[in-house]
Amino acid sequence: MSAEAPIYLVTDNPKKRAIAQTEWSGALEMMTPAFDEDRIKAELQDNPGPDEALIYVLAISQAKARGQGSKLRQEGGISHAKTLIVSDSIVAIEDENESLQAINRDELQSDESVRRRLLDALNRSRQLLFVGCVSSISSTGGPVASAMTYYRATVPDGVAIVDTPLTPGAVTLPVPIESLSEWPWEVGFIDPSKIGTALDPFIPCSPQPQTFDSEAGNMARPYISGLLGEAIRAVVSAVQGEHNSKTGRIPVLISVE
Repeated sequence: MSAEAPIYLVTDNPKKRAIAQTEWSGALEMMTPAFDEDRIKAELQDNPGPDEALIYVLAISQAKARGQGSKLRQEGGISHAKTLIVSDSIVAIEDENESLQAINRDELQSDESVRRRLLDALNRSRQLLFVGCVSSISSTGGPVASAMTYYRATVPDGVAIVDTPLTPGAVTLPVPIESLSEWPWEVGFIDPSKIGTALDPFIPCSPQPQTFDSEAGNMARPYISGLLGEAIRAVVSAVQGEHNSKTGRIPVLISVE
């Protein structure tokens, strides 16, 4: 991989920019999204199945990458290939059917039945799952490479889960990242090839990181966003033809449309 050629993070989210700038040691430039994120999510949100939330975030990340690459080619003027990266993330709860259901902030605020159902599910499972997916593609086209990370937080038995915000000693949805610092947690990778199968797709990091910055959530944020340096390197290497699946620690899914 050339140290001179930058990669291009496609986002207008300042938090994602800050994470990537910290995690990526090479040259990094920003690019304004040319895809319609709301349209992508609307088209992909109805995807039933036990691993719906995992399928959903993977599909969104891939669609963003393809959409950006396609728009650049339509506009023309590409003098050389640019390596693009995008990311997406979700928060999920295991429901009564042991299916992972994504938490939609808009629905939490507008639909009381959805909010009640998710709060009941969180009371049962006592776990919040944050999933990030980073995808990369060349601006000239070709396959999309994706890698997934996760942060799993367990709500302690002594913490009440309620429907009333700002209740002392309790939590409600959505849970701010910064409030998770005292909870038991686990971070790791997700093998996209095992999603929807009988095999466990979750791969805990070994050893687990030992620190958590309660003010900024610095340790957790790269896993939550998908913009972990190791994950970025894996997908960029795959797009540039340098990834070795036998030696890489993070599973990479390479998808050809």
